Amino acid sequence: MEVFSPAKINLGLKILYKRDTDNYHEIESIFVKLDWGDHFLISEKNIRKEEYINKSKHFESNHNLDHTKSKGNSIPPTSIEYQSAEIDISVAFNLTYDKASILLPSFQEEAWSKNLILLSYQRAKQENPNIPKIFIHLTKNIPPGAGLGGGSSNAAAILHYLLKNNYVSYNKALQIAPKLGADVPFFLVDGSAWVTGIGEEIETIQTAHAFGVLAVPSESLSTPLMYAKLKSPLQKPRPSKRWKSQEGRVLTSLENGEWKILRPLLVNDFEKVAYDLHPNLLKIRDAFYDLGSEYSSLTGSGSSIYGLIKTKDQQESLLNQMKTEFPNLEIIPFSF
Repeated sequence: MEVFSPAKINLGLKILYKRDTDNYHEIESIFVKLDWGDHFLISEKNIRKEEYINKSKHFESNHNLDHTKSKGNSIPPTSIEYQSAEIDISVAFNLTYDKASILLPSFQEEAWSKNLILLSYQRAKQENPNIPKIFIHLTKNIPPGAGLGGGSSNAAAILHYLLKNNYVSYNKALQIAPKLGADVPFFLVDGSAWVTGIGEEIETIQTAHAFGVLAVPSESLSTPLMYAKLKSPLQKPRPSKRWKSQEGRVLTSLENGEWKILRPLLVNDFEKVAYDLHPNLLKIRDAFYDLGSEYSSLTGSGSSIYGLIKTKDQQESLLNQMKTEFPNLEIIPFSF
């Protein structure tokens, strides 16, 4: 069974405060799934490697997964494997050398106990011991430390597989998801969402169709470091400080695709920290605007930056210009 594991972007990200009870941060953000991401092939029987490769190529050609051409010090997809009595996992990294080297340790033997793919399966099996052994092949396109939600999306992909095969109920999956990570519940719902709490409070919303271009720098930003630099207050903000005070205007602009109107309304609080740490990220954001993007922002805690545009032709022009302007970056087209 083929399961698409999409990347996400944040349209704005407000860090409201740090809770003194558990040290989690309350946030407010618009989460949007992209048509670009990782590819899973999951089966209850061992899939021959040749069969996996053929199916993977077919799946990727149909899911916009052919943009991730490595730049600079590139490596071919490298397979990492994990095997146990309950689950077999192999991961092919379709990433640049720098990005793959960051992600590889999380797939080493001593780190598997914290791997979200394995944890997702194990938590579900605790709820239903009748879940059989599964064989997983993952083509990893979403880089780490990029603010694209790759790990959370992968965890949710396993739950999607178990849902579609009636091994867990939707309500049970929603109970498991936040235990895996704050962003995981979002990947279980359809479409875009207004996300609050620590990420677990999800209100689905309508957004206009949009085209975009994603720029993935070589730098990876640590989420804990970004929060530490941000120094969020411990007290709750006044209601006027929340986006909900302008909910009508924000939702109308999202539904109508009025991306320019959202520039002052949806701001990512991590941007100032990221641009202070890596000034070249600000140059990328400014280039998106200079080249015609209607809205551009850091996504999550970084380091990826995206630009939104209204038409396919405009996207193609923006894509080519960004590739020329930044030849050493991963430049990826997407839509939602």
